[in-house]
Amino acid sequence: MWANEPEMAEKWANEEDEIEEFIKSENTIKITRRQLRRIIREASALHAEDAAYERGYEAGYKGEPEAERSIEYLGGYDAGFLDADRENHKN
Repeated sequence: MWANEPEMAEKWANEEDEIEEFIKSENTIKITRRQLRRIIREASALHAEDAAYERGYEAGYKGEPEAERSIEYLGGYDAGFLDADRENHKN
């Protein structure tokens, strides 16, 4: 079916209505500013850990010396080093 067919347009309209009803029916909770700050801080920490892992992976893959001592960085470094080693042995 194509988007310009009446059946498809009606189907999409029904789906949008269902989504709106679902959103309205969900219970919402109130959080304090303190709780919001904590949630943001935890999310930022997870992002920082992922970024450290990625930096470590790139350095290990390229064979560069270790630049950081965090667990995430070193884990990424080891993984990158092993992947590069595997690729070198394939060829």
